[in-house]
Amino acid sequence: MRHSAKQEIEVKLRVADAAAMRRRLRGMGARAVRRVHEMNTLFDTPQGTLRKRGRLLRLREERTQIGKRQTRYVLTFKGQVKRKWGRANSLAGSRRYESLTSVRPPARDERDMSYKSGGQAGKPVLRKPAESRRYKVREETEYIVGDPRAFWAVAGPAGLRPSFRYEKFRTSYSIPGASGVHVEFDETPAGVFLELEGPRRAIDRLARRLGYRPADYITRSYAALHFEECRRRGKRAGDMVFGGRKVMPG
Repeated sequence: MRHSAKQEIEVKLRVADAAAMRRRLRGMGARAVRRVHEMNTLFDTPQGTLRKRGRLLRLREERTQIGKRQTRYVLTFKGQVKRKWGRANSLAGSRRYESLTSVRPPARDERDMSYKSGGQAGKPVLRKPAESRRYKVREETEYIVGDPRAFWAVAGPAGLRPSFRYEKFRTSYSIPGASGVHVEFDETPAGVFLELEGPRRAIDRLARRLGYRPADYITRSYAALHFEECRRRGKRAGDMVFGGRKVMPG
């Protein structure tokens, strides 16, 4: 079992024109270093205990799309997000959101998810929360596991079941002059986004180079963005998967 450990500071940026953004990245000398197809499954109790407490348990499957084909599995637990302006407002009881999907929507705390790939042999990650108004910072415990069937075997008896599934294609870029910032180009059923992770000032500098301002920063999770997009379209929301497919356990 492997793990990674660091405090994550991250923002999302909505991409209106994917082709134009790819051209802009190439013009900056950016190089695609990794591309994966992600299948993510969130787990909770039938009563939504984790969601109500602003926590999250996720099993992610990553299939490499560039170079040697590899598959790995990441099990992640996330704690509650802290905000400078006080306790986050929960959407757990929102009828407006519940009407969109049979899967209850995440609390506002749960919407601010974070993830960092990578890992070393050793102990689980413990990421302590930090207060931030503009960026997403959250406590996280993360494991890279060899066989996900071991988790599925204990999830049911432990009272956990899949509560929401989402997928995306993620391309990781290396950009000259932006060392220390992880740049991810995410293609999702809810739209295309850039994710920038790193020190706050480095994020701000790179965002400006890409044509964005702090007002453009998004800290909501893909689950929250999916619910919002379904509401905008007036459609019932289910799992956030391409073509309306259900992502079933392996």
